[in-house]
Amino acid sequence: VKEKSRQVLNLASDSSMQCVNLPETVLDILSCLSAKQLSCAACVSKLWELISRKVKEERSKCNWLSYTTCSGKPKVVEKQLDCIITELPFRPSLMIVFTNHRKLSMKAIQKMLPHETMVYGTVVEGTVGTGADGKPLEDFDGTETNLNVTFVPPSSQFSVAVSHIDARYAAVEDLLARTPSVNLNNVAAVVAISALRSSVGNVWALLAPKLPKGIPLVGAITSSSVLVHSSTARRVKKDSGVALLYFQHNAESTPQPVGPMTAPRFHVWTHSMDSGVAGRELVDESMAEFRKRVDTSHTLHGGLMFSCVGRGPLLHEEENLEPGIWGTVFPKTPLVGMFSQGEWYATAPQRDVRHAYTTVLCLFGTRQ
Repeated sequence: VKEKSRQVLNLASDSSMQCVNLPETVLDILSCLSAKQLSCAACVSKLWELISRKVKEERSKCNWLSYTTCSGKPKVVEKQLDCIITELPFRPSLMIVFTNHRKLSMKAIQKMLPHETMVYGTVVEGTVGTGADGKPLEDFDGTETNLNVTFVPPSSQFSVAVSHIDARYAAVEDLLARTPSVNLNNVAAVVAISALRSSVGNVWALLAPKLPKGIPLVGAITSSSVLVHSSTARRVKKDSGVALLYFQHNAESTPQPVGPMTAPRFHVWTHSMDSGVAGRELVDESMAEFRKRVDTSHTLHGGLMFSCVGRGPLLHEEENLEPGIWGTVFPKTPLVGMFSQGEWYATAPQRDVRHAYTTVLCLFGTRQ
């Protein structure tokens, strides 16, 4: 970006300024700028505004971006996160975050992000996932301050909503009052993270009968705080309650399922591996079976992994096994997740949601 900025200054010193107004030259320059810098560049002229808009539209089609940071000093991790957000090629609609940084401030995160970006995640002992370079990472014992984040760009095919539930609700209407933007008929998947003293079972018992058949629930139990931020749940960081994340089909992109080409464009696949799936060979076989169920006509954007603390290197006697195999089976598909005290996995209207010694996977894709 600094090099491109120098080019802009050199061009500006040219009295003719003709080359700055060449669309190809402007596009080449603006393509290297961050979202914040693009907004400034759009004020230069009508041409720059049009090209800035074109760059933003192209970036809105970008894949999800995943990053991992690790440092002995929490303040260094916060600075790394700030740098990552500043250089994002799009304005994210959602940031999914798993970290062992217990003093991470939701207020500080909010200041880093655009006002429309929602935050969903938890503070955990150990994280699992892949970095921007696709390298697998399992931080099982949390010896250093780590942060595993995935940024989800806006999409015309699906939307997201988050909420935090403190109490037990007697009716689904009371539950949804926290998230007025949720339409249960359009929900594609529900992700739930509960603090140790809270139960997802009560929440799912209300939601499951109201959801279309087969809609999945995935999630986990954390021994620490849940993190939520949106326009309706402002800067929530609590060690109790349930954090809910809804993925929804956009109404205009969900035609009636008459044939294969009229099925919803946004799709979610789920998979689980119980205690019997241990070691490289069995995990390989299980992930290969999962891959066979994924429609090859879809573009894969990202995934979630919730793994029991009893798995990982303790079970497989090998580090980075499950995220490493994910990277082989689903190359260039970002993964973010955590080690948990228990896992949630069910499909509507199924009620049995609690599991143990299990890894739960969730994969998101869209059909063009």
